[in-house]
Amino acid sequence: MTRLAALLLSTLPFCLALGAAEAADRGVSWRIGRSDFLRYERTKVTGTGAQEKHSGETIVTVHGHDLSEGQYSPAAPVIDDLKHMLALRLTHAGALACPVKFDWHPQQTTNLRVKGDVRITESGQRIVKLEGRYTFKSRGKASRRDRWWFDSGSATTEVEFDQKDGVIQRARVDIRYTREDTKKSGPQAIRTSHGVYELRLKQLTRARPKDFQEQVDVAIDRGLKHLRRLQKDDGTFKPQAGYKVGTTALAVLTLTACGVPREDPQVSKALDWLFQQTPVKTYDLATSLLAVDRAYTPAKELKAIAGGHTVEKRVRDLPAKRMAWVRRTAAALEKNASSPGSWGYPPGGRSLLKFDTSNTQYAVLGLRAATYMGYEVREQTWLGVIRHFGVVLERKGPKGTVSLVRRGQAVPDESQAHLLNLRKVPRVAGFRYSTLESHNHVDAALNCAAISCLLIARHQLQVMQSRKWNAKLAKEVDEMIAIGWAWVQANWRVDRHPRHPSGGWYYYFLYSLERAGLLDGIKRVGGSDWYFEGAMQLLARQTPDPEKKADPEKKGEPEEKGPFEEGSEEAKASKGGAWNHKGRDETPPTCFALLFLKRGTTPLSTPITGDKR
Repeated sequence: MTRLAALLLSTLPFCLALGAAEAADRGVSWRIGRSDFLRYERTKVTGTGAQEKHSGETIVTVHGHDLSEGQYSPAAPVIDDLKHMLALRLTHAGALACPVKFDWHPQQTTNLRVKGDVRITESGQRIVKLEGRYTFKSRGKASRRDRWWFDSGSATTEVEFDQKDGVIQRARVDIRYTREDTKKSGPQAIRTSHGVYELRLKQLTRARPKDFQEQVDVAIDRGLKHLRRLQKDDGTFKPQAGYKVGTTALAVLTLTACGVPREDPQVSKALDWLFQQTPVKTYDLATSLLAVDRAYTPAKELKAIAGGHTVEKRVRDLPAKRMAWVRRTAAALEKNASSPGSWGYPPGGRSLLKFDTSNTQYAVLGLRAATYMGYEVREQTWLGVIRHFGVVLERKGPKGTVSLVRRGQAVPDESQAHLLNLRKVPRVAGFRYSTLESHNHVDAALNCAAISCLLIARHQLQVMQSRKWNAKLAKEVDEMIAIGWAWVQANWRVDRHPRHPSGGWYYYFLYSLERAGLLDGIKRVGGSDWYFEGAMQLLARQTPDPEKKADPEKKGEPEEKGPFEEGSEEAKASKGGAWNHKGRDETPPTCFALLFLKRGTTPLSTPITGDKR
C-alpha cells in the first residue's frame, strides 16, 4: 500500500465525521409547509444482497401538519404507522445525534414507550445519510379498548435526506416485535413479527398544483362514465348489502349532483323505477328523498345558493303523483324514528340498537330534502335531533382549541393558518355511534355526521321561527358543533378513516366531511385545506383505465393505455374510473368519491347561526 493511500484511508473516518458535523451545523429538518404533502411508496423487502425482492406496494402520505418540530407523528395513528414514524424521523436541526424518547398510543394498542437515537453518518453536497436505533415496549396496562400489548420490539433505520428540497427521499426500516392479543389467551395469542420495509418518495406537492381543478374535472368525468356502466337493464344500480333502493337513489343523487339532467335516459329510467317502490328502511327512505329533490332542483336555485344568496321560496315542479309519493315517503321516514329525532334500523334488523348516529344522519338529510319539496317536518323532530346528539356526545375529554377558517376569509400566512380564529372548547370529545356499550365507538364520519345534523336542525328551527329556539339552546348547539370540529382537528387524517375500529368506510367518511364542511361554510380545519387534501387522495386512488388489446397489425409496438370505446363489451366490463372498497366494485364508494369531488351537498342558504362567533 502506498503512503498516499494509507494517509487517505487513515483520514477517511475523520472526513466522514467532519462532513456529518457540517451537515449538523447546517441543520437537518423537514422543509415543507403545513399544506404541502409527500407521497411515499412502501414495499416489503425479502431476500438479501443481490437476491433482494420488493413486493407489497403501499402508499404512505405525509402532510406538513403531520410534522412537529421536525418529527413525523401522524394524528389518529394505528400500529402500522410505527414503522413509518421510525423510518421518517430526523435529528433536531443543528445536532449530530439526537436521543429519542416518547410515549405513543396507536389505536387499539397499549401505550408504547419508544427509546433510541438518530445520528448523521454521512454528508454529501445534497444527500445526508442518517441511522436510527430504537427499542419499544408497552407501558402500563391495557384499557378496555386496547387489543394489542407489546412485550418487546426493536428497529433499525437508514435514511437519505435531500437537503435541497428538505425532504427524505428514501428510508429503510428493519423492525421486529412480539405482541399479545388481549382478547385471546394461550400460545395462539402471541404473535412475533419481523419485516424489512423500504419507502421511496414518489411525489412532492407544494400547495395546490396549477392544474388541480383540471385533474378533478377529469376524475369526475371518468367516475361518471364508470357509474353509468353499473346501471342494470331495469334502471337500478349494482346494490350494496341488499339496499337496492338506497343504492339506486344514491346513484341518481350523484349523477344529478354532477350535472347530469333529469331528462337523461339513465337518470329518467332510474327515477321511474324509484317511484314504483315503497321503501321501508331508513337508508332507502332517506336517499330516495335526497335523489328526487336533487333531480327536481332548478339550476337557478343551485346557482343562487352557490353564490351565497338567500332562497326564500323553493320550487319543485313535481307531477301530482310523484309529489304524493314524496309526502308518503317523508311521512314514513319521520314515523320510522324510534323517538323524535333518533333513527335506527327497522324491527328485525339490529333489535338491540334502537337508534344510531348513522341512520339518524341519513334521516335528517332526507327530511331536509323533503322540506324543500313542500313537506312540513314537525318541530319536535328537529328538537329531537339536537337531543339525540347531546345524548351520544362523550362526556369526558381534555380541554382544547379549534381553528376554523370560513368561506371568504383570507389566509395571509400559510404557516400560521392553524392559528386563525382560534377558539377554546370545554373538551375535545366525539359523537358515538350509539349508547349501547358494544356499539359506542367514535370515528371521524360520526363526528362529521353530528356536525351536519346539528347545523340542519338549527337551520330548520330558525326558518320555522320556533319559539323553543332561544339563546340557551343556540349556545348549547353552537358548543356541540365546536366540540365536534375540535375532535376532527385533533384526529385529522384524510388518507384513512380516523379512529374507525376496522379502518373501513373510508369514502363514506370523506362524503361526511364534505357535507359538514359545506353546510358550515368551512374552508380549513386546523389550517388544513380539507377539500384539497381529500381530493388529492381520491385522485390517487381512482382505478386506472385498463390496457387496450394490442392490434395484431401493429406487431412490436407497445400496448396503449386508455379508455375503451363507449358502449363496447370491454367498456362494460371495465373498472377504470372507479373507487373501490377492498377491491370490490360496488356503487357507493364511487358515488361518495364523486359527491366529494363535485361538492355535491347543497349549502344552507339562510343564516345558519343564532349567535355571533
